[in-house]
Amino acid sequence: MISLNLVGFELAKVNRVKKIQKLQASCVRDLKKAVGKSRLYVVPRAEVGQPIPLPLNQPSTGPNFETTETSDLPLSEPITGPQPETTNELEEWRAIRHQQDQEYEQSLRADQEKDRRTEEISQYEERRLKIIQERLMRTNEEPADGIPLKFTFPDGTMKIRRFQVFDQIQALFDFVGTHSSATEYFYIKEATSAVSISSTVPGTLLDHYLNAPLNIHVRWMEMEDVQALFHQQNSVLLPSPDELETSEVQDDLETVESVTPDEIHSQDDMEIMDSGSREEMYSNHRENVSETVDSGPEIYNNYNNIMPDNDLPEPDDQDHQDGSEVMYLEDFVGSTEDILLELGKEINYNLSCRFNINRKNLLDGAFRAFGRKSYDPFKRISVRFSDECGNFEEGVDLGGPRREFLSLVLEEIEKSSMLAGPDGCKNLALDSVAVRQDRYYLVGKAIAVSMVHGGPSPGFFSPTLFECISNGQVSPTIEDVNDLDLQAKIKKISLAATMEELCEATECMSEYLANAGCLRAVKCLKDKDLLLQDILMFQVVNRLHGPLERLKEGLRTLELLEAVVKHKEAFRPLFCSPPQPLTADALDQLFDIRYSTVGSNKRAEENTTVAFWRDYLIDVEEGTSSCTLQKILTFATGCCALPAIGLKPQPSIEFLHPMDTSEREKFPTANTCINCLRLPLHKNYEMFKSNMDFGICNTQGFGQE
Repeated sequence: MISLNLVGFELAKVNRVKKIQKLQASCVRDLKKAVGKSRLYVVPRAEVGQPIPLPLNQPSTGPNFETTETSDLPLSEPITGPQPETTNELEEWRAIRHQQDQEYEQSLRADQEKDRRTEEISQYEERRLKIIQERLMRTNEEPADGIPLKFTFPDGTMKIRRFQVFDQIQALFDFVGTHSSATEYFYIKEATSAVSISSTVPGTLLDHYLNAPLNIHVRWMEMEDVQALFHQQNSVLLPSPDELETSEVQDDLETVESVTPDEIHSQDDMEIMDSGSREEMYSNHRENVSETVDSGPEIYNNYNNIMPDNDLPEPDDQDHQDGSEVMYLEDFVGSTEDILLELGKEINYNLSCRFNINRKNLLDGAFRAFGRKSYDPFKRISVRFSDECGNFEEGVDLGGPRREFLSLVLEEIEKSSMLAGPDGCKNLALDSVAVRQDRYYLVGKAIAVSMVHGGPSPGFFSPTLFECISNGQVSPTIEDVNDLDLQAKIKKISLAATMEELCEATECMSEYLANAGCLRAVKCLKDKDLLLQDILMFQVVNRLHGPLERLKEGLRTLELLEAVVKHKEAFRPLFCSPPQPLTADALDQLFDIRYSTVGSNKRAEENTTVAFWRDYLIDVEEGTSSCTLQKILTFATGCCALPAIGLKPQPSIEFLHPMDTSEREKFPTANTCINCLRLPLHKNYEMFKSNMDFGICNTQGFGQE
C-alpha cells in the first residue's frame, strides 16, 4: 500500500450541495473510496475554505469519509493545483504530481495482483482437494502378498503399503496422493537413488525398478510449478466460442474475424504453423487432443482456413498422399510387436501359475506344467528352478527366470524327437509316444505362450511346416523328407530320364507306394511329376495330419494362430528365420546407462568403466574374447535372443561402487528380473576384460556345472 506524499496541499471534493469538503485519507485506496465518482481537487492549504463557485455535473456517490465543510459560497472554477509563480516551482509541482501518479498506479497494480493471486490460490486449492478425492475413489485394496514400500512424506509422517510389482505405477501415485498435503503433481525418489520419478510417468512398478522393499521419499511440488505444468498439459485444449466469456478473449476473436484473407499468412502465422512446431505439439499432446478435440468437419474447415497455401496438397499429388497413408496403415497392421502386445493385454500379471522346473529334465517339467488343468495362459508364469539334487534356486520370479525358462524350452523342443530336419529348418516327425501323451498340442501351447509372454520366437520352422499351420499353399520338397534312405529313393525317381529308369526306381518302393496309396501303373515320363507330388504330400503332410492338427490347436492358445493366419507374412520371419545376429553397437544401444551425479567422484569412475564396456563389446564381436554377445545378453536378461515384443523393462547398466570401506567387486553381476547389468570398476582395461569373461562365462544357469 502506497502512502500519499503531499507537501503544502490539501485534498478536497465537492458534495451534492456544492460545498467543498476536505478529505482525510492515508493511502490511495482510502482516497479512491472517499472520492467515488466526484472530482478530486488539490488546493494549497491556505486556499482551503475559500468559497469558489463551480457547476457540478456528477454528484458524489462515494462512501462517507471524514470531511470538513468550509463554505456555502459557489466555486468559480475547479482548483487542480497551485499556480506556480516561477519555473522552479512549476518543475517541482510537476515532479510531485508525476510521483503521485506513479504511486497511484503502483498501488492499483498491487491491488489487482493481490486479487488475482487470491483467486488463483482459491482455484488451485479447490482443484487440489478434488484430485485428492478422485485418488481416494481409485485406490484399491492392499494385496496380501505384495512387496512392502515405506513412504516418508515432507511433514515427517510415514506410511507402509504393499504393491504388486506388475501394478501400474499410477496406483502407487494414487496412494501417495491421498495425503492431506498432497499436490496435484509430485515426485518420489528411492532413498539411495539420485533419480526422481514424476507422478505423470506411465508404466508399472517393475518398469521403474520398484521391485523390492524400499524406502521412498515424497516431495510435493510448489504451487507455481504445479500451475505451470497444469497449464502446459492443458494448453492444447481448444475452447469453443460459447466458452469464451471474458472480454479480452472476445476482443481477440473480433480481431481475428476482422483480418482479411491476405493478412492470414503473416510471418507470425507462418511461424505458428511451422511443420516442426505442429509435430512437436502433436507428439507432446496426442492423447489429450484425441480425447478432447472432435475432428469433425467444423474443425477441419477451420484448419484449412488458417493453413498456408503451400502446405496444402496439390490435386496432382492426391494419389501420392493416399498411397502413403495406406502404406503406413499396412506397416502398422503388420507389426508383430504391436500384434503380440495386443494379444497379451488380457494377461493378469497379478496372478501366477507356479512352474517347478528341474534343469536336467526341463522339457518333461514344462509339459507337466502346461498340461495341468489349473494352468491358465492368461496368468503370469512363475518359474522356480532346481538342480539335479532337488535344491531350489532362491528368489522370486519377476521376469528373469521366466524368460530363461521359455528360451530353454524352445531349445529343447527344437532338439526333441517330435521335429526332424537340419538346424533352423525343422518339420514334424512322427513320434508315437508324443502322440499318445498329446505332446504336439503342448508344443504348440508352449510356443504361443513364449511369444505372447515375452519369450523368444521359434525361428526353426521349415517353410513347408509354416505353410501348413498358416493354411497356405503347401508344396513340400524332397528336402522336407526326414528319412535319408527314403529321400534317396525319391530322388532316384525324380532323376529318372527314361521309362526304364523310372520303372526301376518305383519297383524298389512298391511296398511303400502301396501303403501311401500311390501304387499305380506309370505309362509315361509325364506321370513322374504327379507321382512325386503324391509321395511328398503323403510323407510330409498327410501322414502327420493328426500331430499337425494338435500342433495347430496348441498354437490357438492366446489366439496366436488366428493372428498368424491373418498376418502371415509378418509372422513368417519369427517362425522360419533365426534371430538377427547381435552386434556390438546394437547391444550398446540396448542398455540404458544409469550414471551418478555429474561432477562426482563416482561419475568419473563410471565414465572410465563405460569406455571399457564399449571396447569389451567390440572385442567380443571380433572374437578376441572367450565370451559372446549372446552370452552377455543371456547373462543380463535371461534371453538368448531379443523377444519379438522387446524387453520390459528396458535393460540398464549400473556400477558396483564399494560400500564404505568394503572391497571392490571384481566380477559383473546381473538382475535378470529387471534386466539390470552391474559392471565392476577397474583401473585398467585388461583386468576389466578378464573379470568380465570369467564372470559371464561361468554363471550360465543355476545348478549347472
